[in-house]
Amino acid sequence: MCTPHLGEFRALAGDALADEAANDRWSAAARAAAKLRCTVLLKGVPTVIADLRGPEHVVASGNPGLATGGSGDLLAGFIGAFLARGTAPAEAAALGAHALGRAAESGARQWTARSLRPADVLAALPDVWRAWKEVRPVGPPILVALEAPDVALTGNNLGKLLLDVGRVDEALPLLVTAVAILEKHLPADHPHLRVAREHCQGL
Repeated sequence: MCTPHLGEFRALAGDALADEAANDRWSAAARAAAKLRCTVLLKGVPTVIADLRGPEHVVASGNPGLATGGSGDLLAGFIGAFLARGTAPAEAAALGAHALGRAAESGARQWTARSLRPADVLAALPDVWRAWKEVRPVGPPILVALEAPDVALTGNNLGKLLLDVGRVDEALPLLVTAVAILEKHLPADHPHLRVAREHCQGL
C-alpha cells in the first residue's frame, strides 16, 4: 500500500507516469500499481485508488485543509484500521480516504478549511461514524432518476463494498444499475465502465 501525492508519485513511479497523471489519474494509478505490485492511493482531486485489477475507487470527499503536515499520518491510520478489520486493501484505502475527507469537511464546518489541523480532523471523526451508522444504501430508483456518471460510480463503489462483505442481494441492483448508467454516458473502453462490468461478473 502506498499513498502518494503527485510529488511523491513522481519519485515512486517515475516522470512518465507522473506526467500521465496530470491528464489521466486513473490510468496512471493503475499502471503504477502494476509497476509497484501494490495498492496505490493517488491523493488529489479526486483521489484515485488502483490495484493489480486496475482502477477501483474514486474518492471526492475532503477539502484544502487536508493539504497540511500530519494529514497523511491520519490517512495511514484510518486505512490501517480498516485493514486490521480484514478489509481488502483497495477497499480499505477507499474507506480510509473517504472517512478522512468527511471528517475534514465536518471539521471545516466547525472551524474553517484554512485553519484546519490534523487534530481538528481527528476530533470530528466521531461525527462521521455516527452519520455512517444511520446511512441506508442508495437504491436503484434514485440512481436511475439522476442518471449521472458520478452517482453511478458511487453506486458501483457501494455495491462492491456490499459484495465484499457478502451482502449480495443488496449489491446486485446497485452494480447492475451502475453499469446500465455508465454504458449510456461513457465509451465502451472507459476504465470506469470496465471495472463496473468486472464487479458484476464477480456475482
